[in-house]
Amino acid sequence: MISIPYFRPPPIDYSAIEPRIADIVESRVYTKGMYRDMLEDELQEYLGVDHVIATSSGTAALWIAMRVMRKNRHADEYIAMPAFNWRSDRIAADSAGYKTVYVDIDPDTWLAVPRRGYVDAHLALDTFGSIDRQDYRGPFIVDATHSLGVKGVGSRGLMECFSLAATKPVSAAGEGGFITTNDRYLAQQCAELRDLCARITEIQCVFALEYLHRLDEMLAEKRRIAEYYRDHLPCKFQELKESTHSKVCFLCKNSEEVITRAAAAGVELRKYYKPLWDMPNSNYVYDKIVCLPAWAGVDVERVMDAVTCAN
Repeated sequence: MISIPYFRPPPIDYSAIEPRIADIVESRVYTKGMYRDMLEDELQEYLGVDHVIATSSGTAALWIAMRVMRKNRHADEYIAMPAFNWRSDRIAADSAGYKTVYVDIDPDTWLAVPRRGYVDAHLALDTFGSIDRQDYRGPFIVDATHSLGVKGVGSRGLMECFSLAATKPVSAAGEGGFITTNDRYLAQQCAELRDLCARITEIQCVFALEYLHRLDEMLAEKRRIAEYYRDHLPCKFQELKESTHSKVCFLCKNSEEVITRAAAAGVELRKYYKPLWDMPNSNYVYDKIVCLPAWAGVDVERVMDAVTCAN
């Protein structure tokens, strides 16, 4: 029986959000209301960007951003993205009408190695909250799924896409996402698509606002947890310069055995990302990766015991 799950969102004091939930119930405005506007305004201020478009999910944000880029930047056929990637990025690219070209990753940073040769556009990926600051040639957007909270994000490329899912730094009651851009015309088109098919609910926005107000505190705790693991586990961790420590992962030769034995001790570990294409460094990292529970309040010593026993 799993007693330490891989992830658990921080608790919320219901009394802090109850008046806002009551407002929504009384008004019967469940989407496109004041709390969505409030969330977009606060994210805009926090990130220092001109426009924020809140969406129903991070995948919806990616699809909208890719579709708008493809329509407006003559970047309409091939998009390059890392093979070490969550499959929703490929789904979003396919749905936006792109043909995907995959690139491999650096085996130490786990960030994309830029493609040599021409493609129409790029999707950069911040792997687990570690920031990709490469200057890509041609139009690009950034999958900043795990990166809310790192200074300087939000203005890279044409647009950046963030997730508000349960495992991300800020959660919107389990789902949600948003797009950032400094281009007013692109923002207008993203908002139009969002209103047609990817609206975030007012209740989601209330939860996201509550977590956003505690973001710096939560990131400090995640940093402390990450540093504890790195200090106490004699394993090869991802090389980082800037990170939210959204996921804390290391590499080992017997990763499957580590995960299985930890589960027997009641601790859930995971593997990310199964490569979308056969590439040597992506395969190398996935074959050896183990991702640790790193949520605020996790019993790090018990996790350590389970992982140490498994090694």
